[in-house]
Amino acid sequence: MLDRFHRLGRRLWRWRLVLWAMCVLAALAVPAAALARPGEEGARLVLLALAALMWAICLLMTTYGFSRPLPVIEAGAGWLTRLQIRCRRFGLRFAALLTAILTLLVAYTSARAIFMLLRGG
Repeated sequence: MLDRFHRLGRRLWRWRLVLWAMCVLAALAVPAAALARPGEEGARLVLLALAALMWAICLLMTTYGFSRPLPVIEAGAGWLTRLQIRCRRFGLRFAALLTAILTLLVAYTSARAIFMLLRGG
């Protein structure tokens, strides 16, 4: 799983400025949606804007968290260096697991927001 997130982070690195722009626009869309239409329909639009903001943050987190090269243990490394690299890799694996859980939660929230908007309530 760590290798997949690393490849995804490297691919998204080229698009980081677009992701930042998406994040800023989504952050501005939340209050704009709240002020545009008061009431229940405005709340649904705010929920959609929040879902877009969560996707932007999730992609930015993946980009900056996994774009660096993975630490590798060299053959002649000492025990302290090996321990540090193992700790770093464990931290990256834990971050990959949390990122996967966050992505699933964002996908679930987005689906709920879309279905709520389509159903009308």
